Amino acid sequence: MISILSLNVLLVLCTGAPSVSISGPALRAASLGVAELKAISDSTVTTTVTSNDGGIVTTELHATALWKLLKAAGFDGGPSGKDVAPAKKHAGLRANVVVTASDGYVAVFSASELDPEIGAKDAMIAWQSDGKPLPATVGPFQLIVTSDRGKSRWVRNVVSIAVVPMAALPAATESPRP
Repeated sequence: MISILSLNVLLVLCTGAPSVSISGPALRAASLGVAELKAISDSTVTTTVTSNDGGIVTTELHATALWKLLKAAGFDGGPSGKDVAPAKKHAGLRANVVVTASDGYVAVFSASELDPEIGAKDAMIAWQSDGKPLPATVGPFQLIVTSDRGKSRWVRNVVSIAVVPMAALPAATESPRP
């Protein structure tokens, strides 16, 4: 059976419409356009930032929460609860989420900081500003992180989102806690 998301992804690939790719272990790899992002979640976010000339700029953005996008692609943070062995608890959250721009600039998050039950970072992929598509200097897609104090993880011209396991971390042990 072909899902509506699969048909929309096929339409994006055939029409050459702007898209952002998502990939990672246990995810459904896809290229998502504006229609797919809207179908996942269409939130309105008002941001106020200081412009390069020192003025204050308020903008209304349409965006999809990065966490919701990951969940729609099949991301699973893993089991939780007091009956889950420590080595298996939240196993899926032992990953980084890497958002990459067309020029190679990246922003990195731990998966757990995006989970609204744990870190609740307000990281979103925006596609519209004040009722218009994002300007070419920042779009067609931009990562915005309204919960960060600065804008170093705001990524212009987002082309990909990848979930990367943190293999270098030691696995939790099964030994009882002291």
